[in-house]
Amino acid sequence: MKRFERDNLENVDGVLNEFKSFCNNCPNLQKIILFASIYYNFNLSEELILIFIRSLPKSLKSLSFEGVIELNLLEEIMRNYIDNLINLDFYYYICVDVLKSEIDEMTKNRKLKLRYDKKKIDIKWTSIYRYFLDFN
Repeated sequence: MKRFERDNLENVDGVLNEFKSFCNNCPNLQKIILFASIYYNFNLSEELILIFIRSLPKSLKSLSFEGVIELNLLEEIMRNYIDNLINLDFYYYICVDVLKSEIDEMTKNRKLKLRYDKKKIDIKWTSIYRYFLDFN
């Protein structure tokens, strides 16, 4: 492994440990917002976002992604936080019917309410919508 990669991994571990410590010291923490950079994209790899999702406190009630997340990340959230999470908002590319079908497939035992902002956001070569998923 190159030194640069090793240093980056150590830095990620350090930041992740600080985040976990912060969450553990805030027992009443109910909402976390992850902000994106330009064009609603995150400057983190999908792997790092997955690590972030897995390190969230199980008691979290609300989660907001101010950027586009992929379906596998949405599925990870469903798998780990569906019991306590009340709402989740995020941006995604596809139309509401297709996304609703995907979410229904992920959560066969539980019906969730999916809403979206009808204002389409044009970025680069595509368009996105803001979605709101209610778990109760």
